[in-house]
Amino acid sequence: MLKKFLFFNLIILILTSCGYSPMLSDNTNLKFGVTSYEFSGNRQINNLIEAKLSKFLTNSNDKRFKIKIKTNQKSISTAKDTTGRVTNLKIITNLELTYIKENVENDNQEKTITFSESLNIIKNENNYEHDKYEKIVIENMSELLFNKLTLFLSRVQ
Repeated sequence: MLKKFLFFNLIILILTSCGYSPMLSDNTNLKFGVTSYEFSGNRQINNLIEAKLSKFLTNSNDKRFKIKIKTNQKSISTAKDTTGRVTNLKIITNLELTYIKENVENDNQEKTITFSESLNIIKNENNYEHDKYEKIVIENMSELLFNKLTLFLSRVQ
């Protein structure tokens, strides 16, 4: 018991003193700004992404973008039971980003990239619980898509 306690304390001491921090926990190195944006598609996903994107609405950075985001989400039945009721679903969320880098004089053409997330879930018998779970899954997928979007824009040359 004492060995486990000492080992646990040693691990905690090593991780806290070596400067460990989770990847992507602090987005201070994402140096880009968004001057204008347009959303179309799934309103729930767009609202979640727009709330997070608002902190990038500055003009002080070297890289500035005009962006258009088109999102969609669909649920596909992947399995049914013998009575024909859906038992498994695949939720697919897509984000199509069209962007123009503003401070490049010769390159004012629109570029497009698509990000996608999907997840297989088992349909719950209780529709209320299933709807709550599906909403949480969509929020998590939106967070993942936003992280992909910000990392992509920060890496654009």
